[in-house]
Amino acid sequence: MSFEEIKKRIERIHKRIMEEIERSFEEATSMSLFQQGSMKPLYTIYQRPDAYVVLVDLAGADTSSLEVKATENKLIIRASLEKEVRFSDIYGTVVGEDIVFHEYEHEIPLPPDADPSNIKYNIRPNKIVEIIIPRKRSS
Repeated sequence: MSFEEIKKRIERIHKRIMEEIERSFEEATSMSLFQQGSMKPLYTIYQRPDAYVVLVDLAGADTSSLEVKATENKLIIRASLEKEVRFSDIYGTVVGEDIVFHEYEHEIPLPPDADPSNIKYNIRPNKIVEIIIPRKRSS
């Protein structure tokens, strides 16, 4: 096989790979997370004898827009970003249309013994939000 034949074969393979990446990206952008322009923040939950403590990292968020709500079975967190964040800012060059995020939004399932009627939260200077959810008292 000549050098030119090898080069053409590599170019065909490269073209097929790029087409597959483009198709996969188009499928990913149809997901609701991307359509909403929302990112899910990082969080962790600690269990204490009297409460659950949820720490949420809202780096880059406008904390004045923070919304913290709770239902019987989930904690809902939402906050606008100080400035838009592009998918390419995080992961480098993208194939296809770039995705722009404008907010953090996430629903976190709560344990059955969580008491969402009396949640409290505070925002630390490093934009870590500490949410305290009391546990229901045993009868």
